[in-house]
Amino acid sequence: MSNKIKRLITNLYHKFINNGIKQGDSLSKIKLARLTNVFGIICILYTCLIGIISIYNKEYFLIFIDFFTASLLVTNFYLLSKTNNIDLSADIILILLFITFSLLMIHGGINGTGPLWSLIFPAIAMQLKGCKRGSIYSLAFILMIFTVLFVLSNIGLAHDYKNDFAEPESAGFRLLLIYFALYISSYAFTKNRQELIQENERLSLTDTLTNLPNRRKINEVIEAFVEKFIRNSFNNTQMITKLIDSSKQYSFGLILCDIDNFKIINDTYGHPIGDIALKQISAFLVKSLRTIDFVGRWGGEEFLIILDETDLKGAAEVGEKLRVAVAQHIFELKNIKVNMTLSFGISCFDVMQDITMFISKIDSYLNRAKRIGKNCVVYE
Repeated sequence: MSNKIKRLITNLYHKFINNGIKQGDSLSKIKLARLTNVFGIICILYTCLIGIISIYNKEYFLIFIDFFTASLLVTNFYLLSKTNNIDLSADIILILLFITFSLLMIHGGINGTGPLWSLIFPAIAMQLKGCKRGSIYSLAFILMIFTVLFVLSNIGLAHDYKNDFAEPESAGFRLLLIYFALYISSYAFTKNRQELIQENERLSLTDTLTNLPNRRKINEVIEAFVEKFIRNSFNNTQMITKLIDSSKQYSFGLILCDIDNFKIINDTYGHPIGDIALKQISAFLVKSLRTIDFVGRWGGEEFLIILDETDLKGAAEVGEKLRVAVAQHIFELKNIKVNMTLSFGISCFDVMQDITMFISKIDSYLNRAKRIGKNCVVYE
């Protein structure tokens, strides 16, 4: 195979697998999108395969159902690329499969094999929707199977499986047990997988020493606050109120703080004691802030604090309170008692601006606080 063909196949693979993913999507959303695309393609091929077998057996009703479903799945794949609504796309896939497999079971398929084609449904439901919502789909599907096999089939509204099964009642219950076993195994597998993904994502967004959010998580949170600012600032229904009273405008404060003379603690007592100091300062900051506020480790001995619904005056007051509280607190680092102080750079996000330049401005305020003597608060 030539390199040109290999590149073409690789490009097509990445195009299909990353369908519906946009820049800035979280890791979990990217994984879900890729999973949805994989199962979407599998389901398209699967329904086409059933359709081809139906053509061979001249089952015209099944031919229509299978290829019509395949065409809707292709349409859904295209819509995902336009809407980026992964959750809706997964729901559409499952609803289409639910309807298709239900019709297949009612019809009976070829020689009563309709129920066998739908064995994949519980696994797909669990993978696409997770344990809770996947269970709803799976249990509803099992209920549908029971209704077709033991109710509709007996009153002539579905395929008469008595002609296909040697022991119809026993075979029906065995099918239900198989579906239920597949549901349980899919549930257990998905639950374990979700826990692993959540733990890996938590570790990737958490500073291992202080257990605070790391810089990557901080950037995500800042983006969320900026989006909240945009929603509140440019909502037409609120514009008149804001023009009359500027205090009604949404804003949030950012504080960048740094432990003063932290190198001296490391050089005097050793890095293990310095690590304990970072942990205690982290816990102290979290305890001193509101639950709606956010604090993360920016890097080294620097911490970034986001104050929700706070103007510049409020942010400066919080910074001063934190400065005094830390300076007055005696930190016990094993058997060593030390005093520590923090320097603060503070600003408020109350007009739309470039977030990188905004943080750079706060960093310059922090540097000024360091230059003029440390243990102080500098803001615009």
